Amino acid sequence: MIESIRCLEFLRVSKCDKLVSFSIDLGELPCISMLCISNCLELRSLPKGIGRLNNLRYLEFGRFSKSIGYNSFQAALDNIQQSKSLCRLNLYGWEHEDLLPYQLQHLTSLESISLTGFGIEALPEWFGGLSSLSRLNLMDCQKLRHMPSKEAMERLTKLEHLCS
Repeated sequence: MIESIRCLEFLRVSKCDKLVSFSIDLGELPCISMLCISNCLELRSLPKGIGRLNNLRYLEFGRFSKSIGYNSFQAALDNIQQSKSLCRLNLYGWEHEDLLPYQLQHLTSLESISLTGFGIEALPEWFGGLSSLSRLNLMDCQKLRHMPSKEAMERLTKLEHLCS
């Protein structure tokens, strides 16, 4: 039914404790500018087509069933690196997830990124390439011990807010 609402601009699916499947092809909803799919702890089947949302400006995504592996999480974000409009990203992970989706390094238009609950020990060097970043929030990343090098951080010339 949702796929028939072609002019839908905002979709939030959050804290749906019994939701196990999300079979919608989000690429069929071309007007979405704000998408929130998060904290659905039983969700085992992730949506497709996020990378085809050309108007997407804000994405909140993650904290699904612990059985979802890194590859599935990353596959759900396929082609998001092509997005020129995405400026705000909130990702939720689990403490056993020690990698960030590789697509993030190509999102140079991002102005704000929040990473919550990931088990990463270090922020990758490629963070220095996120040249539009003005806000970086690192929440509940208990294993985080290292930021990128001084040189990488100095390339973040627009960074005004860093919270960990």
